[in-house]
Amino acid sequence: DLRQRPQKITARGPGHMVHLDVKKIGKIPDGGGWRAHGRDSENARAAKRGPGRRVGYTYLHSAIDGFTRLAYTEALPDE
Repeated sequence: DLRQRPQKITARGPGHMVHLDVKKIGKIPDGGGWRAHGRDSENARAAKRGPGRRVGYTYLHSAIDGFTRLAYTEALPDE
């Protein structure tokens, strides 16, 4: 039989096993995006031409300790 039963992974102590993950999320303008106000609304037009237009992505970096299950997340501008 080629199928193996799953085995539980256990950390021996704090910091022994840390899971890291990065999630890429799009930036949303203050007050909401076009889905909240409609594509042809005044807010959508102002966001397109306004100064400080935030275009792009933010990356959420998360770390979870395998022993204590303590989690930490930080938003950074790049991966």
